[in-house]
Amino acid sequence: MSAFFSNLRLFPARDLGSNGKPTQSEIVHVSINATGSRVINTRTDRSIRIWRSTVSLTDPIVIENPHRGPVTCISWNPATETSFASVGGDGAVKLWKGSGHLEREIKLGKTAAHLVAYAPDGDVMAVVADGSISIYNVAKGYTKIAHDSRPSKINALQWTNKGHNVFATGHDDGSICFWRLDSMAIELLYTLQGHHSPVTCMCLDPRGRYLACGSREGIVSLWNTTDFTNLGVLSAVDRAISSLSASRDGTYLAVGYSEGADVKIYEYDTLTEVHNAPKSQAGKIGGQAAWFPNRTALIIVVDKGQVMSLAKKEVS
Repeated sequence: MSAFFSNLRLFPARDLGSNGKPTQSEIVHVSINATGSRVINTRTDRSIRIWRSTVSLTDPIVIENPHRGPVTCISWNPATETSFASVGGDGAVKLWKGSGHLEREIKLGKTAAHLVAYAPDGDVMAVVADGSISIYNVAKGYTKIAHDSRPSKINALQWTNKGHNVFATGHDDGSICFWRLDSMAIELLYTLQGHHSPVTCMCLDPRGRYLACGSREGIVSLWNTTDFTNLGVLSAVDRAISSLSASRDGTYLAVGYSEGADVKIYEYDTLTEVHNAPKSQAGKIGGQAAWFPNRTALIIVVDKGQVMSLAKKEVS
């Protein structure tokens, strides 16, 4: 795999604004669908951009102003290839087709949602606003079936890899909570006091071995998903963690930081840095990187958060 990183090349997406010039707004969120055929990025200009992903990123479909604020989270519907949900700090979850057509809007009242996540089986969808979690039954027309809340704001939510029974949340007080969804109720299973500062992001190893949690204090903690024991920490960079993404077999972990540090890739087994992505220092939003779920390639945001690039091995 070392040959992959030594031959890694960035292929920037040609992302133009309405004036025909490269857009200057920063990228807020990056998400890749399960088949790797589509990539979405959202920007501070409140747009959603849907890209085809083959040998490069092409043919963007732009959705202008889908929410009152920048779109903070995208979640792909596992029952389809290109449908997805979005939230953007207002009182709605919006459901979209890959064509950019709005299928449905779920009204949340005065609740300003900032996270949305379909379960892996697509049967339910979780929506987070501040410290509250709401679960919606997809098959029953997105009926709300469960709700719970915590005193500390939820900054990240991660379902386990199968079904829709267990998920984890990361909180402002540094805690990591594990929950069980049982019919019409959410039950708190276990709480880890993992960090001394807010948990900012989470990702689960695709093989289900570990949960990675990033924090504002610049520490990434790794947790065994079987017995909740700590497997180690990454603490070499004194910057807040802004994104985490595991490679398709969980061998490598891409870590994005706040201003002042490039995106770095670490090996899970040794916790050693294997690659530093050049020009990937963040702007105001934070560094972003995301591995493809089905091939050895990833998306890395470069040029102060303004340019999304496909990173893959250069073929001679």
